[in-house]
Amino acid sequence: MPPLMLSALKVLMPTLAKALIDAFGLKAKLANDLLKKTVDVTAGELLKPGAESATVTKKVNKMAQQMAADIRPLFAGVERRVQSTDQEAVIWTLAETLAKAGLTQASLADLNFDAAALEKHLIAANPEADRDFSADLSGIYQQAVGLVSQRLIEAAPTLEGFELSVAAKTLSQLEEIAAQYEQEKVLAKQRTDEFVGRYRRAVKDELNRLEIFGLPETYKLTNQHNLSAVYITLFASSETGVEAKMRRDSDNWSVHPSAKQTRRLLKDEDSSANEQEHRRVLEQVDKAIYNCRRIVVRGGAGAGKSMLMQWLAVQAASQNFVGKLLPWNTKIPFFIRLRNLPKDSFPAPEAFPGLVARNLTARMPDAWVHGYLDSGQALVLVDGVDELPKQRRTDLLAWLNSLVRDFPAATYIITSRPSGLKDVLGDGVWQNWEDWVVENNFLTLTLEPMNAERVKAFIDKWHEALPASMLPRNPPRTSAQMAQNLNRQLQQRVELRRLAATPLLCAMICALHQARQEALPSARLELYRDCIDMLLNRRDQGRNIDLDETYPTGLNEAHKIELLQSLALKMMRLNVSSLDIGRVDKHFDDELKRTGLPDTIRGNQIRELFVERASLLREPTTEQVDFAHRTFQEYLAAKAMLDDDSLEELLQQAENDQWREALIVAAGQARPRERAKLLNYLIDSGNENPEKCNYLHLLAVACLETATSVDEDVRARVVACAKALMPPKDDDEVAMVVRAGNEAVPLLNYKEHYDASEASRCIDALIGLGTPSAIPLIATYAKATFKSRTYLVSRAIGRGWNVFDRGVYLREIFSQLQSLDLSATQVSDVSALSQLSQ
Repeated sequence: MPPLMLSALKVLMPTLAKALIDAFGLKAKLANDLLKKTVDVTAGELLKPGAESATVTKKVNKMAQQMAADIRPLFAGVERRVQSTDQEAVIWTLAETLAKAGLTQASLADLNFDAAALEKHLIAANPEADRDFSADLSGIYQQAVGLVSQRLIEAAPTLEGFELSVAAKTLSQLEEIAAQYEQEKVLAKQRTDEFVGRYRRAVKDELNRLEIFGLPETYKLTNQHNLSAVYITLFASSETGVEAKMRRDSDNWSVHPSAKQTRRLLKDEDSSANEQEHRRVLEQVDKAIYNCRRIVVRGGAGAGKSMLMQWLAVQAASQNFVGKLLPWNTKIPFFIRLRNLPKDSFPAPEAFPGLVARNLTARMPDAWVHGYLDSGQALVLVDGVDELPKQRRTDLLAWLNSLVRDFPAATYIITSRPSGLKDVLGDGVWQNWEDWVVENNFLTLTLEPMNAERVKAFIDKWHEALPASMLPRNPPRTSAQMAQNLNRQLQQRVELRRLAATPLLCAMICALHQARQEALPSARLELYRDCIDMLLNRRDQGRNIDLDETYPTGLNEAHKIELLQSLALKMMRLNVSSLDIGRVDKHFDDELKRTGLPDTIRGNQIRELFVERASLLREPTTEQVDFAHRTFQEYLAAKAMLDDDSLEELLQQAENDQWREALIVAAGQARPRERAKLLNYLIDSGNENPEKCNYLHLLAVACLETATSVDEDVRARVVACAKALMPPKDDDEVAMVVRAGNEAVPLLNYKEHYDASEASRCIDALIGLGTPSAIPLIATYAKATFKSRTYLVSRAIGRGWNVFDRGVYLREIFSQLQSLDLSATQVSDVSALSQLSQ
């Protein structure tokens, strides 16, 4: 087969784009509509007809099939949930990018046949391709471009003229060797500097611990954790300074025509808010920062900003960076925590080391810090712009500006909460800061909430790092068993899983889970209360952050809670998840009149306190306010109703699923007489309304989880009514039982009269519940039904393998089945189950 001609690459790229679309079976007409706008020539204009054209087409089609095979896995997986139209949008956009790339022999040679360089070239050829994509889709598109680039480079040796460009590749290798030599030279110089070694050790010893301020119980546990052992790589969305400036300067930021057309062809008219965002890339933080010297990291309270900064300092000090950050091992970290600085000044460079290694500064060589700042080997980490009083921010900006101006080669990373960047008066965006970030070419990263995979990784690492002395002894539990138990509970409890999305609250959940001997669901009201208390009061106190006069003073804890409760109740009554800022400010103005607080305190100050410092409220979009976690809104609204003696109003919402969690929370917070009234109301309403009977009676069961003390007769009535609903009659009823929580487990005891389908649904419900008390019951069902060859065990447990650790179930089941008198075939089946459990 003759090689492809590099001179024809301008033609082959559109041809490859069309072949890629064909490989995914997309509609050719729409594909051609997109490609016609980007292709100047067609294959027929430059390639002669005949054997050569046929050979080229065949090879291009083969390459497209290989690329399609590489790309398909990107759309797979439960976590992604990529819609078919979204998948098509990504493929068409990728095809458009290939068509527009305009690759030639010279351009490939200039790229040194490097896949990463080709990836950047393709993205630059169509820079706004993923403009209308959500963060997730944009990430998939970027990965797809990377895979295509790799395939193209692998095909390069088959391209005519490749040998003519070998020198370019050799030159690239020589450049890499030269870079490695330069790095080794820097490290060799540092090894002769005794102070470097001592300073690196001091930074590592001082910062390599996890700091979670707030509650003494939590701090006692987390302070014993090694930060490097607990740290997980976070994800961040990014936008360049130029893009941010364009977005701010224009209310009608132009959309690339082809991207707009793709969206019109493939998307419904009502796109979600996330798909309207202008964030460009979602990727791991280390991959986002490795080639950048100026970075602003933003994120809400507990999002992991300080943890990231400490980790960077420790990794640099320990020279433990790997992968793309490997060159950062030559950097000397200077960690500057703004909240700990004196109130009258900002440090000069020679004072940087003393902020972490105070005892060593007397031995520091002259101009030591300046040498690293000038050479570009300094990593300046400035943490907590939002933690400075607003009156000091003008001086802060002048200090930062002088550093960047005088030492432009150094690497600067600065953190702040997004909502903390307000002007001196606290009335709007700190525009001078925003302009400075853009003008000095800072990359802006926003730390994203942890997804389920990241939460699991954090929990696993937190427990792995737990000292042996902190593990339970009665009964004895390993750290892996504790992590597994907590992960299972979070998988089943949506309201708890919501809270675990930030490292701060996830660490707090881990600590409470450990301290409460793993009984987290029954302690979740305590968790909500402690989380709110930590964010509202204790965290800033623990970090010694003083509020400036732009925030209201004189509010005690009761004032703050009552104001938050009133807003939560208002939003629940309106059945909304967010409110306009003006309405929120007016609401607080009205509520302040009832508190007896000074008239000088305004509603907007209350809002800013809850948004900027407590982070219990957010401003997710311009002019909108919502609760940082829906769980907090439900908890506070339920408490407000009980405090206001408005239980009847709450009960009127019993059939409204939006109020379900508020009712469960209210059951736990109510006084005994109110609790009995609530439970009896749910039972009576279910009896009167057959269509809602299952929902209401199982809701009463769910309330038993938080209602730890219930009148014996009332509890017996709830349990009796729920038992009458067993076994579940279909998948919808299975789902209702699962939502009822751990209190539903005893209702699913095996009955001899259950037929195969009834037993199967009970097993499905037990697996869905996933609590430790469910495992023995699953084993009982297995033992009772296995000899009948119904395969209930393998079918039902198979459904749960993607959600839970199958080994936990199968080991218990296997131990039950070993005692049975089984046939040879059944013994083989048991052995297969045993192997799966390993």
